[in-house]
Amino acid sequence: MKTKVLTSIVLSASLIFCGGSAAHAAQNVDVKIPTFPVELNDTVYDNRHAEYPLLVYKDITYFPMTYYLTRELGLTTGWSAEKGLYIVQHQEPHSTEKDKMTASNSLNKTYKATIPTYSISVNGFAIDNSKEKYPLLNFRGVTYFPLTWQYANDEFNWKIAWDAKNGLAVNSHSNSSGYSYLVKMEDDYALFQKYNRIYEPYQTADGDTGYKLAGEKYSIYQLDFSTDKLTLTGDEKMTEEWTAHKRIDVSQDFAVKDGTLYYKGNAIQNRVSDDNSRVYAYSYPAQTASMFGVTVLYTMQPAPYTPKEQYVFLQQGDSVKRIASWNSADYPQAFYETSDAYYACSGGRNVVSRWNNGLSTIIRIDKMTGEEVILNNQYEDYTSLEVIGVANDKLYVRALYFGDENDLKKPEYYSYKVSPVNDGYFYIDNQMKLHKVHDYIDGTPFLTPDGVLYVYDSEQLKIVNLSEHLKVE
Repeated sequence: MKTKVLTSIVLSASLIFCGGSAAHAAQNVDVKIPTFPVELNDTVYDNRHAEYPLLVYKDITYFPMTYYLTRELGLTTGWSAEKGLYIVQHQEPHSTEKDKMTASNSLNKTYKATIPTYSISVNGFAIDNSKEKYPLLNFRGVTYFPLTWQYANDEFNWKIAWDAKNGLAVNSHSNSSGYSYLVKMEDDYALFQKYNRIYEPYQTADGDTGYKLAGEKYSIYQLDFSTDKLTLTGDEKMTEEWTAHKRIDVSQDFAVKDGTLYYKGNAIQNRVSDDNSRVYAYSYPAQTASMFGVTVLYTMQPAPYTPKEQYVFLQQGDSVKRIASWNSADYPQAFYETSDAYYACSGGRNVVSRWNNGLSTIIRIDKMTGEEVILNNQYEDYTSLEVIGVANDKLYVRALYFGDENDLKKPEYYSYKVSPVNDGYFYIDNQMKLHKVHDYIDGTPFLTPDGVLYVYDSEQLKIVNLSEHLKVE
């Protein structure tokens, strides 16, 4: 399963990006290992014995982007001999393994690092290392990033603290007091609601400083599609929230009688549960057809583990036909069509009991022949295909490695893994070929009516125009 991506990930873990072989002709620079204390996510980092210690260059601390350390701090990495090093902000399940602490580093010695010449991409954008005031370095075959505001805050959203007594503290755990979400979409602009909680300090009984909620603040930001400018336009609270995929409750049109499921009085599925079953049904409409997602709950079994059956149907006029290749563990999310095909899309999968993950699947249904093709099975690099929308007769998706077979079988596996080199945003043409629009960036994607693809970060409201490969200011 997904052998190409798995090979890439194994190489990254064992060879640490292979950066040393590409850096032999690069410029050498003098670096030192910091003498001040360092904490990473509240854990002391032993620079004296670390195989990859932090470094100091031009009075700036540099951080080693090793396989295990990056994942512990909310980043994911990938290496390709052709494309170089890819780093993205993404919190994936990480192992408890650590980098080796078997070195014997001198805190008084000057070491040699190199300024790498191999390609480096951070959050989907290439870095011109030759023009950086504080260039990325390579030390012992590993790429090092400067802990400047640009990288630590803007790119990685890390919290950095420094003082002469306690030294350096790097924390990747989010302490955000708010979030943002898309509330309105028009032809030429979109509105975002930004919500923030306001806290005020107070003195506790022990004499420490605590914080209590003092209020809330709402802000409205408008994204202009023609200029890619984000502007603060108001401070009111909006009650609406834009949804990318249409869904209509049609439960009243379904019923179970004598072990048969009926839609508007017509039998559409035999061997259903008892007549006391509760039926929940939603319609996902497109232009010339709809998809029905129908859940039949047995009432013979009490909560909390009421058994259920799930069915998904294609409705074309008076015809309602079950989508045969639908996995009953998948949750219906959306339905789209292009000139040649319909696309039945799921947005998650039940693993066992009440444990779910976000693995998404798309089934292509040919309009002429009715042939069903599970698109996930067509691309060896991707386990999950998450639909974004349709524009200009193209289906836009986010394609992800997601995880190997062992990951997907774990009940607690609610998150997913990414392969930064391969994963990203694509459109699928009518020959089922994938065309990459942009490399992977964390966030919530959306498609404008004109077919421009964006992604935004809900915590910081950072927006990227994926179609034009530019960051919104």
